[in-house]
Amino acid sequence: MQGIKEYIKKDLETRLESLLSNMRSRFVESRVPEDSSYPSILTALYFHEMRHEPQDPLWFGRDHLIASDLKCLPFLFGALAEAGYLQWKSCESALLWANKNLRSHSLMLTLAGISGISSQPLTSALFANGLAMTAKSSHQEYKVFHIISPESHLKVLDPAYAASRQCLSNLTYIACNPTREERILLIHRFFALGWHIEECDPEDLQSLLTALSNFSRRRDLPGLLLTGPDMS
Repeated sequence: MQGIKEYIKKDLETRLESLLSNMRSRFVESRVPEDSSYPSILTALYFHEMRHEPQDPLWFGRDHLIASDLKCLPFLFGALAEAGYLQWKSCESALLWANKNLRSHSLMLTLAGISGISSQPLTSALFANGLAMTAKSSHQEYKVFHIISPESHLKVLDPAYAASRQCLSNLTYIACNPTREERILLIHRFFALGWHIEECDPEDLQSLLTALSNFSRRRDLPGLLLTGPDMS
């Protein structure tokens, strides 16, 4: 039995590495740094952690992803294309359209495969909290993930405090590539608010998958995942 489990785990890692390589190669000319966490975390979310159905994007039991860190957009659209929500050839035009509208307006965009994209961290955090609270109050099992920009974390502290008071254990914030100073502030402030915190190096796929699985075992605590080079 142990051998079968190891084989399944290795096969999963191989498939995820292949998807990750494909996403990186398609955006090789993008301005996203090579050490960016976005391709790794989005690959792990869409092809391992999140429950979703491209053939039924509005499935009520799906997990939800909210993004207020616009630096993730190239790889977010890549993940949506890999998952079958849109065609690769339409990624560039969709990315240009999203960037234009999100950076010039205070909008919350909703697309097939993603519940919300906004340049407003507070708006996105309140929306994520609302989805998580709805799941808890209606006894649904779906999870909510919110990709936040580390430098704007001060703007989501009030929703983070509310999530802790409401014991939203189905809610996870993800902060990619924080600086050392941002990392320290995030850990101190979210720990003080009562959040469960995990750190991982996104280049270590097994570390990333383990960190995500650890959140599912927490009790009554929202979670914060910090990803970046040299984290463990």
